[in-house]
Amino acid sequence: MILEKQFIEKYKQTPVQWGGTLGYVTFLTSYSRKKPDGQKEDWVDCVSRVVNGVYEIQKWHCATHDRPFDHEKARLDAHKMFELIFNFKFLTPGRGLWAMGTKSMWTHGAGVLNNCGFFSTKDMSTKPFKKLMHFSMLGVGCGFDTKGAGTRYIQRPSKGEISVRITDDREGWCDSTDLLIDTYLNGGPLPIFDYRGIRKKGEPLVTFGGTASGPEPLIKLHHMIRTLCDSYIGRVIDTPWLADVGNMIGVCVEMGGIRRSAEIIFGEYGDQDFYNLKSDKELVMSHRYMSNNSVKCVPGCSYDEIYQAMKRNGDPGIYWLHNAQRYGRMNGIMDPSDFNAEGANPCIEQTLWNNELCNLVETFPGRHANLHSYMRTLKAAYRYAKTVTLMKTGCQEVDDVIQQNRRIGTSQTGIIKAFNIHGRHTMLDWSDKGYDFLTGLDADFSCWFGVNRSIKRTSIKPSGTVPLLCGETGALNYPIAPYYHRTIRLAENSPLLPRLAAANYRIEDNEYGKSDETKTMVVYFPKKEENYTRGQAEVTMWEQLENAAAYQRDWADNQVSTTIGFSKAEADDIPTALEMYEKRLKAVSFFPHMTDFHGQLVYKPITESDYLIEMQILKEIDFTNLGDIATAPSGCDSAGCAV
Repeated sequence: MILEKQFIEKYKQTPVQWGGTLGYVTFLTSYSRKKPDGQKEDWVDCVSRVVNGVYEIQKWHCATHDRPFDHEKARLDAHKMFELIFNFKFLTPGRGLWAMGTKSMWTHGAGVLNNCGFFSTKDMSTKPFKKLMHFSMLGVGCGFDTKGAGTRYIQRPSKGEISVRITDDREGWCDSTDLLIDTYLNGGPLPIFDYRGIRKKGEPLVTFGGTASGPEPLIKLHHMIRTLCDSYIGRVIDTPWLADVGNMIGVCVEMGGIRRSAEIIFGEYGDQDFYNLKSDKELVMSHRYMSNNSVKCVPGCSYDEIYQAMKRNGDPGIYWLHNAQRYGRMNGIMDPSDFNAEGANPCIEQTLWNNELCNLVETFPGRHANLHSYMRTLKAAYRYAKTVTLMKTGCQEVDDVIQQNRRIGTSQTGIIKAFNIHGRHTMLDWSDKGYDFLTGLDADFSCWFGVNRSIKRTSIKPSGTVPLLCGETGALNYPIAPYYHRTIRLAENSPLLPRLAAANYRIEDNEYGKSDETKTMVVYFPKKEENYTRGQAEVTMWEQLENAAAYQRDWADNQVSTTIGFSKAEADDIPTALEMYEKRLKAVSFFPHMTDFHGQLVYKPITESDYLIEMQILKEIDFTNLGDIATAPSGCDSAGCAV
């Protein structure tokens, strides 16, 4: 280990600046693993594991590739990285907090450390849905497209049956699902699956934490795919078929709260079936809620039909793949390094090629006093992200793209807070200079590691559970209100639920993806927004678009992930706004400012009096003897990607 015991011990007595009870609960349920002695990690343990893991990978890489490794310099750099993470100056993604420094990063490969990936359906023989399921089960948020529409026919399975016993591992779940899909695409006897080898519901999951969901999610997935394919026999696969298969896999992965899943589908311009995927509310509640949907557009196209679909369904968003392929930062300088890009990740902050994974890291500029301090943090954050690219996933097609591109996404979060502290002009100046600083770092580190430079290095991710640890509002988001509920979802069998109920926290059944066998529960946390100036509904659509365009120009060479809130009066201006910003952004989605906050939203405004009443009745939560309650987080665990 690179960190000495005496260095770690001095932080054991240092108070952690959690973002309230919600921050600590988020840590316990998402990132705190069980230690070898059976106790749960505290924050010092978690940060130590992460930092030691980073330098373990670097040392391994240098040893196996005949590169120099200065242990003393690495030790001092590790001290800096520990300090910066511990004090929430930057945070690894949830993937890193969970898996970095564990045995699973060696046994399962880089899939457990990468946030997101993309797999095209343009060639169904390359098994895109098998890869989608495989990496989703490792917690990677995945995108896929509809290019496979019209390329294959659904066949009737041949007479006879074949018995298949499913092994109790990820390969068993993925192989069985792939076999079922393959039977309908290429013919052959219908597989009859034996699920008895899958561990029963409630049994412990050693690698990923939590308890097993049992075979029921897989049984349901196979039934749904058979039903869908039987209805398509003799027909060509189309956009709804591709979307449904991918979404059904996503539901299977997330059922029971054991693993989380995030998906995005990219559709072709003019595809009415794609525009209307969210029109059937029954199918949305069943499985189509799993994905964000975005249309691949080019500057100069008409946005009228897309806008009509937005008004009806909320989806689709816009992805100007043309811009992503031709530019890094949208500052007028062309960069063709991503000319082979075909998609993006579920929140569209990372441009991606087919079979590409990427990893992200978050920095908090509002927690820094000056640019020099922020650059110190950028160096450590970059070093974490670049190190992840040194690991292999075990899938050759994926590894080839990662090693060629070495793509990372160094992100900023809490940007509106930073505007309030330092000023908008100052933050854009920090972004421009910070980008140049990262470019220089990448040249140096790539030379040291003996690998390609990263073709893209920066993005703005919407953020999700990670900023909750320290109470920050994610990315470019304005707070929803001065007082609000923030909801989180826990598995119905989480031992934390009765503790929260005893402390008088509001708990409900999850309305989405409900099942008689497995389900998740929604917990409401009352929050007061510190440093509140304006809420989402008070900020015009145009100001939000300008902020996104400014960060796409000065910071993000991948993308700025942004969902623009708009008022009823602004709604009809959306097609005009898309025309105005089609050469300044790479992606955008729109969502109306809410006046009716019905349903289990991630954020729900409440009044000051309601907040004060709730805070009076809440009790201390009993966190003792909880056992291993954390479960592997998804790569795209963002509230911005949530339905």
